[in-house]
Amino acid sequence: STIEASNFQVARKTRFIIHGFIDKGEENWVVDMCK
Repeated sequence: STIEASNFQVARKTRFIIHGFIDKGEENWVVDMCK
């Protein structure tokens, strides 16, 4: 897959949330930050 085939929008701000080694992307604080 490529970025062209994704729903990525270059006009919007992009931020990367790094959850660390032990946590997962489903942790509450990660989900809250993505809202």
